[in-house]
Amino acid sequence: MKVLIPTLVVATALAAASMAAELITVEAKFIESSQGAIPHDFAKLAQRKDIDVLSAPRVTTKAGQQAQIECTREYLPASVAPGSFQPVHIGTTVFIRPYLKGDRIAYTARINVSDPVPDKDLDKQTMRIETTSHDLYVSGALKDGDEVWFDFAAPINGKKLAVWFRFKQEAP
Repeated sequence: MKVLIPTLVVATALAAASMAAELITVEAKFIESSQGAIPHDFAKLAQRKDIDVLSAPRVTTKAGQQAQIECTREYLPASVAPGSFQPVHIGTTVFIRPYLKGDRIAYTARINVSDPVPDKDLDKQTMRIETTSHDLYVSGALKDGDEVWFDFAAPINGKKLAVWFRFKQEAP
C-alpha cells in the first residue's frame, strides 16, 4: 500500500504538468471606426482619430476548451419606462475554442454581434426592445504568437467593426 501512494503522486504530478503545457492564452481587441475601413496595423490605427479600441481582454483556457470573451453593454431604449423591461446586452460576444495541432494553435470561433433595431416607425404608444444579431463562424491555425483580424462588412450601429486575436501557448 505504501508503494501505491508515491506512484499516484507521480502520476498526478505528470498529469498536472501535461495539463499546464496545454494552456492557451487568447488575446482580443474589439476595434470600431466611424469612418472607412479599419487598417490591420496598430501603428496606423493610432494615427486615426475615428478609431476606438473598445476593449482588449485576454483569457487563458485549456487546449480544446471553449472560452467566452465579451465586449457588451446593457441597452434599454429611453422610451421604455424603468422597470417595465429588463435591459438586453448588445455588442460583441466571442465563443472560441483553441487547440493544439502539431506546431500550430488551431481555433474555431463564433463571433456574435448584436445591435438595437431603430424604432423610427413606431407610434409613441408602443414600446419594444428589438435587436438584430449577426454570427460569423471562423476557423484557422496559426503559429504561436501570430495574429488574425476579422472585419464585419455591414456597419454595426453605423460603425465599422474589427476583431483582432493573438494566440499564445503558455509554458508549463
